[in-house]
Amino acid sequence: MRRLRLSAALATLAAAAYGFAGCAATAPVAPRPEAPPINVSATPVPVAPAQSGQADNGWNIFPDPTTGEIAVYHNGKYMGVITGNEPGDPPMPHKAGANGPEPPAVTP
Repeated sequence: MRRLRLSAALATLAAAAYGFAGCAATAPVAPRPEAPPINVSATPVPVAPAQSGQADNGWNIFPDPTTGEIAVYHNGKYMGVITGNEPGDPPMPHKAGANGPEPPAVTP
């Protein structure tokens, strides 16, 4: 019985010492936050908005993400497609293949 009391007292003392040592330890110093990076690039030059008097000459393009072709219209009339394989710059539209019907004209 005496041995049990002694073991219990030592266990209590050890637990108290462990708890006291844990609370008495100083907290680690928090690392200093890094300074945010400085933007050294020049400010972008603003682009002048398109003037209302400047027309787009009636050209419209409609890309098709499923085929990769671009349908080209001029003043509502279908001109053809651009596939990206055309020689020359700027590429000239050509009529769609035999398996592709001509799209309907776009009315302005």
